[in-house]
Parts: sequence; structure tokens; C-alpha cells
Amino acid sequence: MADLQDEILFLTWHLSGGNNANPDMSLGGEISPYVIDFDSGTELFSPMNFIECEKGVVKYRCIFVKNNSFASDIKNGKIWIDLENVEGGGQSFELGIEPPKSTTQLLNDEKQAPNGVVFKKAVGETNGIPFEINAQEIIPIWVKVTVEPGTEYYRANLVIRIKGTVYL
Repeated sequence: MADLQDEILFLTWHLSGGNNANPDMSLGGEISPYVIDFDSGTELFSPMNFIECEKGVVKYRCIFVKNNSFASDIKNGKIWIDLENVEGGGQSFELGIEPPKSTTQLLNDEKQAPNGVVFKKAVGETNGIPFEINAQEIIPIWVKVTVEPGTEYYRANLVIRIKGTVYL
């Protein structure tokens, strides 16, 4: 398996929400032209405030992965979350993957769960979810964070990774 995050340049990550450039507003809808650069520290979730940490909260974001290649497919792969610069504890992360499309449901707010999306814990490569993407496909990916009640503080940079075999 090739580590596609670093080696395959034809995959790009995008926010959702049409012409949206704000990760806090990446709540579904159309793919955004704005590209996410996980390596530069893009935060999909702003730091949780005191009340959210005290009471607990579940929040959602929708991003898209786009295969810009006209000929290369990625098969037999995995997708997972790496956490970097974690501050605090008491949180968990899950991914939900929809079938390929460039538009998905639009949430009214970040605490509304997307309909019909099955989430799986996918932190770390060993917990990766099977993943494939064909040439020119766009796939919506939902990210769920759960902050447990009584958490003192939480902040982390998410990096979503993909490994797989490239077929031309």
C-alpha cells in the first residue's frame, strides 16, 4: 500500500457548504472550491468552550475527498484519523463515508446528526475504515467528535490519512 497522503498528489480535501471557506460552517451541501491542507494545521473543529466541555457535546463536519485524476483509481485502501497537537482529553472521533457524489445533505447546525450516515471509530491506521475512490470521484466524509461531560478542555488537529493501491 502506498501512503497516498504524501505521495499521490491527485487527491484533494475540500470543505463543504458551496463557496464556504470556514471549517466551522462545513456542514454539508455542495463541495467547496476551498482546499483543506491538513499539514498546515487546518482545524475542522474550533476549540470547545467551557459550557460544551462541562455539559458534553457532539458536533459534525462534512468534508469531501476528490480524486482529480482522469485515470487513477485507489483500491484496497483505508481511511483514518490521526490526531496531532492534542490538548485535553475526554473526546472521541468517528468517520462516516457516503457514496460518491458532489452534494450531500446540509445540516442546520453543527450539533445536528446527518441522516443515514453510519459512523465508525477510525482513530489510527489499525482502526482504519476500508476505502476506495475511482478516477474523478468525489466522496463526502463526515467527521463526528464527541466530548464527554466534565471534560476540562479539548483541542486537537485532525489529519485524515488514506493508504491504498493506485491502479492506472
